[in-house]
Amino acid sequence: MKKLLYILLSLVVLVPCCFSPKIYENTFAETKITTSAEETKVATILNEICANYPSRSAGTIREKKASEYIVSKLSAIKKADGSEAFEKFNQTGLQSFDYISAYNDASFSSQNVIFTKKSSTKDAKTLIIGTNYDNDIAKTFSDTANSIEGLNSSAGSVASIILLADSIKDKEFDYDIQFVFFGAGEDARAGSAFFCNGIDSAKQSKILAMINIGNITYGDSMYMYTFENKNKYMDYLENTMKNSASYEIKNINYFKTVTNGKNELNLSYKHVGIDNDNINFIKAGVVTLNLFRGSYSSSTALSSSEVGGKQNITGTINDSRQYISEATNGQYLNNIAIVTSSLEKFISTNGLSSALDGSFAVVPKAWSNSKIEAYMIVSIIAVVSLIVTFLYSMYLIPRAKKAIVSNKSMNDIAKIITDELEKMNKSEKLSSEDRGVIEEAIKKDIEKKTGDKQSEDNNE
Repeated sequence: MKKLLYILLSLVVLVPCCFSPKIYENTFAETKITTSAEETKVATILNEICANYPSRSAGTIREKKASEYIVSKLSAIKKADGSEAFEKFNQTGLQSFDYISAYNDASFSSQNVIFTKKSSTKDAKTLIIGTNYDNDIAKTFSDTANSIEGLNSSAGSVASIILLADSIKDKEFDYDIQFVFFGAGEDARAGSAFFCNGIDSAKQSKILAMINIGNITYGDSMYMYTFENKNKYMDYLENTMKNSASYEIKNINYFKTVTNGKNELNLSYKHVGIDNDNINFIKAGVVTLNLFRGSYSSSTALSSSEVGGKQNITGTINDSRQYISEATNGQYLNNIAIVTSSLEKFISTNGLSSALDGSFAVVPKAWSNSKIEAYMIVSIIAVVSLIVTFLYSMYLIPRAKKAIVSNKSMNDIAKIITDELEKMNKSEKLSSEDRGVIEEAIKKDIEKKTGDKQSEDNNE
């Protein structure tokens, strides 16, 4: 019995170790990397978004105007010869859609912004780079809500991609690069869900990968995530990104508990690394790489963490230029600019398209994390086994032993009485009348003892 207990306890202790997070120990380089000119470009876009389109919550007029701003910025980017640098989706750059909100079950309209840099290569495949552009303002769905700038969520990510598009306008690649800005990203990732619904098997085979830019402005460290069950294509994305980056990136395998939009607790778990629009591409069978900032010092977290020891600012009035500038000592502009420069090096890597060719065929179709599922199942089985073993050893076995002893005692008493009666039957000294009286007295005594024993067992 003790051996069984030791085995079960060992499972509970050792199983979590098999799912421990793998991170690179190097922390984010806080030294200044980018130039003043690069940071000035970043600041210009941030000022335009935060000042003119604050509280751009999903489905609101402010979100719509923010999408039109992104269209205008990308449309203004021209090649050196003055020609268009990008192809607009549906000639407008906007992909409109309707969706049901996860927060109040109401119907809303939103839009994705889609621009593509076309390759001259015949039958070129596509690399998708995307982010959401709406911000989290506590789901007020109001155009008169308090002006939350949404610098971290997600003006910084938008700025990084616009600057990337500008920096590669005259470069040639052997694959298409599609820039997608998702609407309603903070409402159950509705924009990317709509976009991915259009990815059938034919389109899927033409997608090399999807690079998602999460909140990159504010946070202790820079993280990247592909998928828990990695394959060679995901390893390639991670290694290429690390080699392209001007800073250290931690590889995250952490997970957190999930609550839905109505703040109702789910019993499922998911990685912080798939708490973004990349999740819908993973569901669609597309290899993804998610970049984002945060602070994760343990293998599980009840919610996303941005800076250790401080309250998160996303969705609050502190998600602003003034607060983040003071909190990061002005580092936030560098945080954004280096993502842009790193992505430019990444997409310029020789052989990238050939290395990722065929990746769609081997992406795990199950988007939920199988390691976490296995951990949960093994843990539940181990806990239930411990409880059953405890009850068996502490309660059932002692009672069984007591019952056996009690039954043995009654059998011994019955045997003694039977032997005495046998002796009396053989004795000639007692009259038949006396013998009858004694037998009757013994029978009553046995019945009394048996009844007392049953009452005692029932009380126990």
